[in-house]
Amino acid sequence: MTAIAETPDRTLRYRAAFALAVLAAAAASMLYYRALDTRAGGAAYQTADWLINYADGFVRRGLFGELFLAVAPGGAAGLWTLFAIQAALYAVVLAFAVWALWRGRFSWSVIALVCGPAAIGFFGWDPGAGFRKEVLAYVSLALLVWALVVARRRWAVLALSASSLLVFVLAVFSWETSALFLPAYLYLLLRERTDVLFRRILAGAFVVVGGAGLALGTLFHGSVATASAICDVVRDHGYTAADLCSGAIDAIGWTSQFTLDSVAESFPLYAGYAPLILLALVPVLLTPWFRANWGWAVFIAVAFIPLFVIVTDYGRWTNMIVMALMFCIAASPIESAVSRAWTWLAAVLYTTLWGLPHWLAADTAQWPWLGLVKIINSNAIDLVGRFLG
Repeated sequence: MTAIAETPDRTLRYRAAFALAVLAAAAASMLYYRALDTRAGGAAYQTADWLINYADGFVRRGLFGELFLAVAPGGAAGLWTLFAIQAALYAVVLAFAVWALWRGRFSWSVIALVCGPAAIGFFGWDPGAGFRKEVLAYVSLALLVWALVVARRRWAVLALSASSLLVFVLAVFSWETSALFLPAYLYLLLRERTDVLFRRILAGAFVVVGGAGLALGTLFHGSVATASAICDVVRDHGYTAADLCSGAIDAIGWTSQFTLDSVAESFPLYAGYAPLILLALVPVLLTPWFRANWGWAVFIAVAFIPLFVIVTDYGRWTNMIVMALMFCIAASPIESAVSRAWTWLAAVLYTTLWGLPHWLAADTAQWPWLGLVKIINSNAIDLVGRFLG
């Protein structure tokens, strides 16, 4: 008898209610902060990164912005259109999370894996974590898992697989780091010996796209002049918030030496990420899947290690590792995700009491307290304050 079958059904509704409440809280928090930013004219990263374009010729990260600016209205209408697109992408990720939870009968171990502060919870507990371009890779992975696990008809497999590849193209040429998810794609496509030719062809296509994105991103890195030209186009479209060009757009002109120095200056503060990264991986490490596929797990995680050397967004990189592993575990026989190590109390405490900051300023005096409990408290105070004026 499987571990899932042994789970008492009488508690299913309570487990499901808790998991869905955590997902709803994360989504509501993320949307709340991004709506505030959008109303204020956009954020320097969560908005501006999606507006990077080819104003000065082809440059890394510019595909989405080039397409968006070609069709979207200017000014506030355009910003809210972008908000809606971003929200729709995260809605796909949340739908996948619900599917994975349902498939695992909302076991506590699957709840810890999917709703944990380094997985879906990450987007809600830190206001700066959500609406980032890695969501494009998450959508692509979700579509591929559904193609390989859910779809039964050949046309559905082909449609979902093609959609996954197209979204991956958009992801890689809108943010070249998306190519680092390639080991997760290879696991999904090569782990089984059924339909081998189709899987190998599709895997080859993903590798070609990812490799091309990384190579072109390196060759067409951008400069200060590029960032200035991009900013001018953004301003011409009516996006005029004062700091809109001071974040992601400005980063197009950063040199490798600048980012390496930024990482070096972040220590010893960033040593505090080490225990949080280990804590983030606990739901993965406790699964039967990890014991059976530890080589793949290491391969998937190691692909992201260079990011920790060159850029300071340690929380985001940890989230990318955990999410990549989550998609792979969700695509496997669901019994491989269930661990008896998780009790209801352990899962509830794990998912609610802590959070992972996406980034910290080098001069930060102390580590912030994040998590579901904290965000509920902060948002309640903020909403009451706004209501009272």
